[in-house]
Amino acid sequence: MRRVLYAALALLALLAVVGGALWYFSYGMDATPPARVNVAGLQERAHLSWNGAGVATIRADSTGGRYAALGYAHGTGRPWMVALWRQTAAGRLGEWFGEEMLPLDRLARRLGFADLARRSYAQLPGEQKALLRSYARGMNTALQSKAVQTRSKFALLGETPGRWQPWHALAIERLYAYLAHRPPARDGLPSTAPPGARRFLRTDSTLRRWLHVHDMGRSAAWAARSPQTGTTHLFYRHVYGSSAIPPLQAVLFERPGASNVSALSLPGTPFLVAGRDGPHAWALLPGGTLQLERAAYDTTAAPRHERILGANDSEHLVTVRRSGGALLLEEQPVEEQPVKEQPVKERPAGPAPAPRRDTATAPPPGSLRLGGPRPSPDSAAARTDSLWQVRWAGLRPGSDLASWRALARGEASGGNATFQLLRAGGIVADSSGSFSRFGTPERTVAFEGGLVAGPARWTPFLAEQVQARLRQAARDTTTPGLQLQQWVQADSSAWAGRLAPDMLASVDSLSRTRSGTFTYEERTDIFGQAIRYLRNWNFSYERASIGASIFDTWVAAYHRETGRLPASRGAVDSLATSDSLRALEDRRRFRLLSSAVSRLASRYGDDIEEWRWETVAPDTRHFPGWTDSLSARRLRVLAGTRYAPIEIPGGGHPSTLNHGASPVSLGRPAPAGYEAWLSTDQWQTLHVRRRRFDTNVPFGRYRAQRVAPDPLALRFDGEGAHKTTLVPADSSAPRLFRARF
Repeated sequence: MRRVLYAALALLALLAVVGGALWYFSYGMDATPPARVNVAGLQERAHLSWNGAGVATIRADSTGGRYAALGYAHGTGRPWMVALWRQTAAGRLGEWFGEEMLPLDRLARRLGFADLARRSYAQLPGEQKALLRSYARGMNTALQSKAVQTRSKFALLGETPGRWQPWHALAIERLYAYLAHRPPARDGLPSTAPPGARRFLRTDSTLRRWLHVHDMGRSAAWAARSPQTGTTHLFYRHVYGSSAIPPLQAVLFERPGASNVSALSLPGTPFLVAGRDGPHAWALLPGGTLQLERAAYDTTAAPRHERILGANDSEHLVTVRRSGGALLLEEQPVEEQPVKEQPVKERPAGPAPAPRRDTATAPPPGSLRLGGPRPSPDSAAARTDSLWQVRWAGLRPGSDLASWRALARGEASGGNATFQLLRAGGIVADSSGSFSRFGTPERTVAFEGGLVAGPARWTPFLAEQVQARLRQAARDTTTPGLQLQQWVQADSSAWAGRLAPDMLASVDSLSRTRSGTFTYEERTDIFGQAIRYLRNWNFSYERASIGASIFDTWVAAYHRETGRLPASRGAVDSLATSDSLRALEDRRRFRLLSSAVSRLASRYGDDIEEWRWETVAPDTRHFPGWTDSLSARRLRVLAGTRYAPIEIPGGGHPSTLNHGASPVSLGRPAPAGYEAWLSTDQWQTLHVRRRRFDTNVPFGRYRAQRVAPDPLALRFDGEGAHKTTLVPADSSAPRLFRARF
């Protein structure tokens, strides 16, 4: 009997150990922030309080303390994102995920994210270097903590984040700016484009798919003044693709003797994308387009050769050819073979490198330049020729750090916030109610009482919606002011309201009988049902809409065939010298509607009631670094289970105030957006809205919100579920510097 009892106890103990191990590797250690941490190099204390949503309020007397606390907040709140982005920018993904990632490593090395970041840091003024050093202190304190290093993603991967160097923030800045630029379409390249150009675009697409951050050009901002109360509202929508981890993090700063700051920060950098500082507020819209073209270059520019590491420390050679702010592309495919037999001799002097898992912070191994000294372009030896190349301002040393700080200080209108890496612009406002455009947003629409800005083609239609809401508010005498929480959930589309009747007119022109009736009104098949749904559609992209699904699938089919969105029949008529062009267009639209209906039926079945918008355009999120077939084989089981894509019902549209995905936006759906707004009558309160997907809690992926989240009001109320104090670790900290954030 006693033996049976001992065996049962041993079995229970074994189950407890196995269960604990499974729990540990599934969810890591307790992620609750500690009450007190020591920060090497910090001169005076800084305090953080965390609310239930994980938003940090930072209290510090000095700029250095605030930057250190911000780094700690980013390293604690977004450790996987900052580590993965740094590994990507450094061109060292192969060391973590295997040799399948080497094409992305080669692209990162060729674009020079890390190399140019180091050179840019060396050129910064001393004060700006001090800011980045302070930020790195806080980041290192978080990343080197046991609580972060045992987080599930690092534990499952078998890696730990290495030390954070000050210039890493500039590498993240450069990667973010690159992702904000739209690449040219692959099908838009001429037939004479070399294989190197097409290979570049394929790898660029893979990079964006790997991070699941793309299509930031769909972001938008608008300012509107209530016709009844005179209150001004500033709204910001940052679209970032389909990542389950937002590349933004809300944060609050309490500054003794100065104004408080509420902002959306970019983890991995000390930059604030949108927010409010004292009497002024801003909303920055990233944008720009990569230039891929044949152009002259300096033929004497010598290439650089770098070695990158793959699995098991295997070494591979990558050739980097940059000249005059351009990445030169090879005319013919280049085979880059492993160089396992060549030892790496060009490591920097100093202590022996850390184990491979910590090598993400080291300079690229084997960086060297071949071909002798580079002649000056003005020398007689310099010649020019033409070659296909990628042009972008980020292919030269430089940083927008000064512009980011000027924007947060309210100096955008004076031209101090002129961004170089980003083609950035947006809207600024102040507590008095005035607002204006700044920088170079690609599209702006100004009207009485409002301003809308955004890079996307949907901007004019968003402006129509804002104007319509303002007119409605002017007529509403029962509810004073603008109800922003209702505005951001509005899913009526001015774009669809204008185009859908025109598209149906083409169908009608081919369906009318001699008696004046339409043939499809008597049809009971799916095609006849689809047209009836279209005719009764109210141009709303609500979740249950079937007309929205049919219309957008129809327009997407038109776009795939013609390479453009359909124009109004009136525009076609104005270009035609006879009825032949209009008739041709009508027949194309009719044929493509039939194709769209067949496409929906084959995908969702013959029951048209199942073609709901929430199903046809779902909100699908991916975990960067995991939800991707590029991952090493040992990780793919996780990509299909715990980190599989999360699909929740869709809603909204790029052309509506309630943002959502759409088949019209060909390529990858981009449903993810981080929204924020504030009003002059509640100037101290920043409202934010975003979805949260937390896999660090038990069964987190199954607890994802199925409906749109309610806005979160961020206030300086001193309350917090947890509090952390950053304490100087020693007395050898550098001299305190003070400057405005």
